[in-house]
Amino acid sequence: MPHDFITAAQRAIGEGQGNLFDVLPAIIKRIIKDELWKGRNKGPKDDGAAFTSFREFVEYPLWHGLECPWSRLVLYCEHDEECRALLLGQVGEQPTRSDAGAKGGRGNKATDNISSFKHGTDPTYTLARLKRDAPDLAKMVIDGDISANAAAIQAGFRKPTKTIPIDTPASAVRALLRVFSAEEIINAAQQETA
Repeated sequence: MPHDFITAAQRAIGEGQGNLFDVLPAIIKRIIKDELWKGRNKGPKDDGAAFTSFREFVEYPLWHGLECPWSRLVLYCEHDEECRALLLGQVGEQPTRSDAGAKGGRGNKATDNISSFKHGTDPTYTLARLKRDAPDLAKMVIDGDISANAAAIQAGFRKPTKTIPIDTPASAVRALLRVFSAEEIINAAQQETA
């Protein structure tokens, strides 16, 4: 019986069924809730060792794992709030209101800046990297004391950014002056035009 759910998930992901977004979340919820992945082992290249995490099982090649990038699985399940919460709970993240609700609109980005499933602004990647490279900051994110973005900036693997309004040159300059001195701006402008 556990094998049936895993096979169903592998087929749904592999074949990209038309009803993937309707079928897959129910299967994934069952696999997580019943911990069906825990009874499986990795392939011969890993000496048949047991999976140590659900995410490892998801990303591991067929037929031992689901062979699905983690971010893609989260995307497949994002319309099912319970499934998304279960997935994010597997990496220690708590879903936010914007994660669970509709995207878009002022202050709610419709997509993450993801050029591949291994980096970008994807929150699961950011938290996983924090857990690996800055566990103290990862704990602060999990506890809700700091955002994943602020922690990534503090850890040094993401640069701070500011939004510059471009409706008029004066508003752009005012925004720049909130961050840099007039002298720094003039020097940078001279270097760019030289």
